[in-house]
Amino acid sequence: YLLETLKDLEDFSNFEIYYYHIGGGTELEDLIRFSKKLNFKRFKTFFLGKISNLKLNNFFKESPIDVFLNVSSFEGTPLALIEAMSYSIPVVVTKIGGNTSIGNYCNTNLSLNFKANELYYYFKKINYNKEYQEKLKSKSHSYWLNYHDSGSLSLKTQKIFQNIIFNK
Repeated sequence: YLLETLKDLEDFSNFEIYYYHIGGGTELEDLIRFSKKLNFKRFKTFFLGKISNLKLNNFFKESPIDVFLNVSSFEGTPLALIEAMSYSIPVVVTKIGGNTSIGNYCNTNLSLNFKANELYYYFKKINYNKEYQEKLKSKSHSYWLNYHDSGSLSLKTQKIFQNIIFNK
């Protein structure tokens, strides 16, 4: 579904998109064939398959990533999404499972059956509005820091226990 939507986006936008698909699974080969069949002209697609956490983190550190898309229609909150946020990468997600709270926090929710114009809206704002892009980077990192960073969570847990012990 995402590849078809990207093809529609290519047909009416002037964006130059490099799409990296990270993850394996039984349907990866079908996805690669489908991508070739769509015959992208300007957009480039790369299928990295399943990669280690170390390679994923290096990819996030070393690559100029404008946006991380998670457009699953059934997956909760994948670890890769949280890791992307730890690197201050703006995220755009579908309204499903734990992604909904992330999308609400960052104000970047897509409907489950989103169309190319919804992606265009976010891509345009992220690409051409540096203030908006920086705001999304900050919100992304802030969400990770508040809800997923082990150091922050340890301090919060410690404070809870201190309150329980000393405020009986």
